[in-house]
Amino acid sequence: MTTAQRDSLVWKLAGLLRESGDVVLSGCSTLSLLTPTLQQLNHVFELHLGPWGPGQTGFVALPSHPADSPVILQLQFLFDVLQKTLSLKVLGVGKGQDVQGAQENDGRWG
Repeated sequence: MTTAQRDSLVWKLAGLLRESGDVVLSGCSTLSLLTPTLQQLNHVFELHLGPWGPGQTGFVALPSHPADSPVILQLQFLFDVLQKTLSLKVLGVGKGQDVQGAQENDGRWG
C-alpha cells in the first residue's frame, strides 16, 4: 500500500468515525474492519505513534506533543477511538480477493 493509499484510508476512517463514532463507542453499533485494513492501521500506528514496549497490553496513552502533520492528528484520533471501541468485528478477505474487491462485493467500508 502506498503512502497516499494509507493516508486516504486514515482520512476516510477518521471521517467516518468522527461522523458516527458515537454509536460505536456507546456499543450501539459494531465497527467492522477488513483484516488487511486492521493490519495496515496497526502498521501505521507502530510506525508513527509507537514504538510499544514488549508485551505491552491494555490502554496506551499517547504522549501529548504537537503532531507533525494533519495525518498524525487523524492517526491519534483513530488510535484513541479504536482502543475505546466496545465491539470490533474483523472480516477476512476471500482467497484471491484484494481489499478493494472485498469492499465492493461486501458493501462494507474497510
